[in-house]
Amino acid sequence: MSAEALASLIAELPEGVVVTDPDIVASYRQDRAFDPTAGTALAVVRPRRTEEVQTVMRWATANKIAVVPRGMGTGLSGGANALDTPRPWLRCPAGSRAPRARRRPR
Repeated sequence: MSAEALASLIAELPEGVVVTDPDIVASYRQDRAFDPTAGTALAVVRPRRTEEVQTVMRWATANKIAVVPRGMGTGLSGGANALDTPRPWLRCPAGSRAPRARRRPR
């Protein structure tokens, strides 16, 4: 994943929607199952409007990035955790107010 591709997403969305701070991203990496094998996201995206979700999904599709939705992080099954793979992914937490969209990796 190129830094240029991520920078293009950041430029397309309002300030603060895409979070890349490593400490904040790490806080979203797993739910309460505390799975030590949980992967690390490229970024956390917190869209507030439907149009922002559309922008994220179009960008992810064009760049072949998996999007992993996340609820409130209170699950005990690890269902929202992802594994580190050669294909980067984004975390989309429930704190976002826009409708949820999910695209499975191909």
